[in-house]
Amino acid sequence: QEISQIAPAWDELAALSGYPTSAASWYENACRFAHSSCDQPHIIVLWDGERLAGIAPLIVRHAPHGSRYEVIGTSTLYEPAAILARTNEAASQLAQAVVALKHPLALIRLTDATPFNDAFIRYARRAGLVRCPPTSGSPYVDLRSGWEPYFEGLPSRLKNVIRRGHRQLGKTGRLEFEFIKPDTTNVTLVLQQAFEVEMQSWKRLAGSAVLLRTDLREFFFHYAADLARRGELLVSFLRLDGVPVAMQVASVSYRAYWQLKIGYDERQVKYLVGMQLQMETLKWACQQGLDRYEFLGTAERWISDWTSAVHPYRTLLFYPFNPIGIRALLRDSIARIQGKLAQRRKNPA
Repeated sequence: QEISQIAPAWDELAALSGYPTSAASWYENACRFAHSSCDQPHIIVLWDGERLAGIAPLIVRHAPHGSRYEVIGTSTLYEPAAILARTNEAASQLAQAVVALKHPLALIRLTDATPFNDAFIRYARRAGLVRCPPTSGSPYVDLRSGWEPYFEGLPSRLKNVIRRGHRQLGKTGRLEFEFIKPDTTNVTLVLQQAFEVEMQSWKRLAGSAVLLRTDLREFFFHYAADLARRGELLVSFLRLDGVPVAMQVASVSYRAYWQLKIGYDERQVKYLVGMQLQMETLKWACQQGLDRYEFLGTAERWISDWTSAVHPYRTLLFYPFNPIGIRALLRDSIARIQGKLAQRRKNPA
């Protein structure tokens, strides 16, 4: 089935997870744009009457070192994922169906929002080897106490340097924070302007800027258009004399602010323009009465000044007891050893 054909039922089930990265639009666009044409979608759908009881949005990803199943989009976008199951019974049925594929699996950064994870481990251990390597969580801020208590709890050093940067930048021109909820008529123009800010940062030289990568560009422009149609897209700017020097692209849904992309102009880095906008988006989220501010991504060092709360995730690697599973296990084991040796050579004791 096409994802769009069951999107309403999918989204009703995805709402139980509380993550926009579990919704049908996320997976549909990831399937279309974040994978090569060689990768083959394999979506397992479990119905309970007219209601969806479970979804495993998998894809067979082909690579030089061998193929394996993964959750659609995770290897490219690296955002939280979920195998959706409404009940423990549905989770068990989905887990058995996934194990029955008898193929290596890399289920990366799974949330514990559904009972699938434990059910999968239980059944997979009967049919192969399961590894649960450490995986990075994503930070978040609980906003339910309001802006003033949160702001007062921030490190004085952080507040002082942001205040100083704002004051000094203000001496060079007119400053304005702008919050735009694009619609279908202007979403492309607003996004283009936002991602052009990202092009003024280190990501341009690294080749990781959205506008330099066809897969990311197509994914984010199409996904953001879907968000705009639902009124869930927010694009924020810090402008200097009308010119954007920092931006954020976010989804506002499930009573939370979800930070999808950030960027800043490195020519203004001494003024901490990215941090200035970060402060304002947090304040905006509080003023809108949202419950949480979700950084998504991974727990990077700069975020620790803003919060210590982190959602834990799990990565589940499965190697079935068959030739293809054994080959995958050997390849991964060799790659892991080579990685450790390279790290030791880079950082000798």
